[in-house]
Amino acid sequence: MSIDSFEQRLKRYKNAREELLLYRPLIEQAYRLALPMRNRWLQPIPDGRDRSSEQYDSTAVDATQEGASNMQNFLMPAQQNWVGYKPGTIFSASEVSVLAQSGQLQSGSNVLRSAIENSNLYKECNLGIQDAFISTGLLQIKHNKGNKRRPFDFEAIPMHQVAISEYNGKIENVWRSHKVPVADIMNIWPKAKLSKNMQALLQTEPYNKIQLIESTLYYPNNPPESRYIYRLSSEEEHCDILTENRSWSPWIPFRLNVAVGEVWGSGPVRNVLADIRKANTICQAELLHADYQVNMPLQLNPDAIFNAKTFKMRPGAYIQNNNPNIQALTPLNVTGDLKFGQLILQEIQQFIRDVCFASPLGPAGATSNSTAYEIQQRMSLYAAKKTATFARVFSELVVPIAEKSTNILIN
Repeated sequence: MSIDSFEQRLKRYKNAREELLLYRPLIEQAYRLALPMRNRWLQPIPDGRDRSSEQYDSTAVDATQEGASNMQNFLMPAQQNWVGYKPGTIFSASEVSVLAQSGQLQSGSNVLRSAIENSNLYKECNLGIQDAFISTGLLQIKHNKGNKRRPFDFEAIPMHQVAISEYNGKIENVWRSHKVPVADIMNIWPKAKLSKNMQALLQTEPYNKIQLIESTLYYPNNPPESRYIYRLSSEEEHCDILTENRSWSPWIPFRLNVAVGEVWGSGPVRNVLADIRKANTICQAELLHADYQVNMPLQLNPDAIFNAKTFKMRPGAYIQNNNPNIQALTPLNVTGDLKFGQLILQEIQQFIRDVCFASPLGPAGATSNSTAYEIQQRMSLYAAKKTATFARVFSELVVPIAEKSTNILIN
């Protein structure tokens, strides 16, 4: 059975993190403009700090959240039968008939749907899809042992904590680096074996947080029950505190689009990042223009020499001008055509909403006089245009959710 040494695994992790550096500037900028409340790429931001100080247009924020909800409702609508079991191709026609009459598949489907409805999937999945709108989404399914009503839950993992790598075109290797209070380690991972330093911290400073790497690596040549090896490690202490052989991975990474040769996804927000910047710049200019109109700059004649080095043009400023022909205090006219900027802005905003799946029926009011048949046809056309995207999300998100949920229910 193949098992990498700690040094080999650490090298693989660092290589995966270095690959992220190629995309990080664009990803960080996309988070800053479209998901400011989830932007922790540069450094941890204390709660309460304004994370949208550079944001003047909220179209991208609105479109990302609305588009993620639309996609989730399209693929896995709550309280509907979007997941279940049916006979596979290995069954003969007579076996399919027997299964149908027994009602076992229907009963199993009801159990699966009930477990999913009782979990937090819809809340966490929406956060993961929002991440995928920028680059890559990641969910982790967690087994609630002994809880029959709620056998599993999900967690949307913040992408700034993650490193990933592919095997044969599929994301199979996942690392998550995050800080955990020492007192919580044994509660989250009961089988973990704390190092001597951790045991000492548990006695003296139990709520002190330590950096841990939670990882799952894929070994295709291992026996089926050990193809995924899950570990909890301390990079600082250079040791593993938990190792488990598994037949399946608890991670569900997914992407809406991905370029050839790349690992990290390229979501619609990244695809229209230039347009988001344009809309943000236009709104910033409009706000500045409005500020000039409300707080008009004034020319001041103090009978002094004009100093270009100290001159600042801003709303409400007093600009020195020793021209004897002007009055002591004269308003400075600031001109500009806001109508042209508004026209361009509306087109850009609608384009952003279209690309981010926020307007499947077109601009607001476009269906006010439409019949139900026309609306249905628009939705069908919208789904046809997004077939490739939905197919990828279905195979990387929806199917793994059903498969991994089933694995937990069986075990």
